[in-house]
Amino acid sequence: MGGVQMEKDDCRLMAEYRSAMYALAAEAFAAEPSDARLRQMIDLAVDSGPDDCGRASERDLLRNLSGYAGKDVVALGASIRTEFAELFIGPRRPLAPYYESAYVGHPKRMFTQTTKAVREFYKSFGVEVEKKNAVPDDLLAYELAFMSELCRREACEQDKDGVGIERWRTAQLEFLENHLGLWVEPFAEKVEMAWCADWYAAWARFLRDFTEEDIAYLGTFERL
Repeated sequence: MGGVQMEKDDCRLMAEYRSAMYALAAEAFAAEPSDARLRQMIDLAVDSGPDDCGRASERDLLRNLSGYAGKDVVALGASIRTEFAELFIGPRRPLAPYYESAYVGHPKRMFTQTTKAVREFYKSFGVEVEKKNAVPDDLLAYELAFMSELCRREACEQDKDGVGIERWRTAQLEFLENHLGLWVEPFAEKVEMAWCADWYAAWARFLRDFTEEDIAYLGTFERL
């Protein structure tokens, strides 16, 4: 019994960890960090060691972020805000659009069938995005937040009798295989190739590697 309970606890902790990492990535791509948040993230990266990391992708991200230690946070924040605008929002044509519909389906523009398919996936789990019909449902930050929520629900199931755990894992893997995992690599490539890429290049690499690790992890479980 002790071994079974330990395995259950490990799975719950992993689900909580994965939820936290998706939430962190969602925050990173939702908006530029404030100067205070920027300083906090860099300090956390500096204070963290390899043993504090759950996966190689997290270790690499923290190593990259710790490289900003000692820089003027105000100047760095201004640079990151420029980078965010050039990459994702404009006013010029974004160098790395952060919508699934820019990479998947035809035509490659917002509010197409791709956006609708993502909305329907959310809806099947009782999730609705903020600013519906104003901001596309396939915004990267929304997709990451949705994955975080699915992982959170899995973690909650671990505290019950175990019924339903497979449902949440299957949903996570299906969303990665049919949505987020389809476009995260070309998105990361666009970010890294951009002339202004710096802070978000590290985050894009983390996102690409973490989702690859997650697909492999979820593939070890039996699907419904």
